[in-house]
Amino acid sequence: MAGGKMHKGGVYSSKGNSWIGTGTTKRKVMSKKYWYALELPDGTYKVQPLTSNMVPAGTPRTVSVPDFRRNYEFEPDFYVDPQRFTDFMPELQAVAAEPVLEEVSEEKLERKPPRQAIRQQSKEEIDRLEIEARTDFGMGLTFFRTGNTRKALEIFNAIPDMNVDWQPEHKHMFSEFGAGLRKTRLLDVALKHYFKALELAPQDENLHHNIARVFYEQSKYDTCKEWLEKSLKINPSLVPSKQFLTFLHKSGKLPSYRI
Repeated sequence: MAGGKMHKGGVYSSKGNSWIGTGTTKRKVMSKKYWYALELPDGTYKVQPLTSNMVPAGTPRTVSVPDFRRNYEFEPDFYVDPQRFTDFMPELQAVAAEPVLEEVSEEKLERKPPRQAIRQQSKEEIDRLEIEARTDFGMGLTFFRTGNTRKALEIFNAIPDMNVDWQPEHKHMFSEFGAGLRKTRLLDVALKHYFKALELAPQDENLHHNIARVFYEQSKYDTCKEWLEKSLKINPSLVPSKQFLTFLHKSGKLPSYRI
């Protein structure tokens, strides 16, 4: 691979473990992260993370040949335009005009990348990525409404895993997504969006309440109770959580209990 020749790049993936949820619902899942990789003249590789829309969104780094062969797997079903990367990878200038991979129509595989360390992103860039996330979510709803649930879930699952330096105010976006997914009965992925919102605002009692609602709809009444109690610990005056907790006991789903 070495010897002064510039090799073309392509899309690769790496696998790892990530955690979702908190407390009693926290669990480890296998995650998959996508990268654009370029082989350099010295045989090493430069890699840059990709967002759910297959665009660059992080700082590239150099990977040794042994590490690359051990940790990265070629993904022939993906295509990205190398022109997008020339600001980060000047080495691509010579090949950016040429196609990297043949584009195929097969659907993207499910990807659940862990949150990676990313470069400082400007407000303008984060705003652009928020638009991208909302666009992706709308596309996911379109797939879901037309019966392509598998594709919709791929999109919905990928959005919270975008490598973006989200700010606390973005909790509203993920809370909105979680509510929409709960209404469509996609409860597991709704929780994923709510938990992303909770990462950004861990003391938001309303998020704890909304998470409780999802667990209720999953018939996980004990877990629902735990999250209602968490919301009331943050805000003991939160009426909806008090009423919900009373309902759980009066309905017979939990033992009789007075708030």
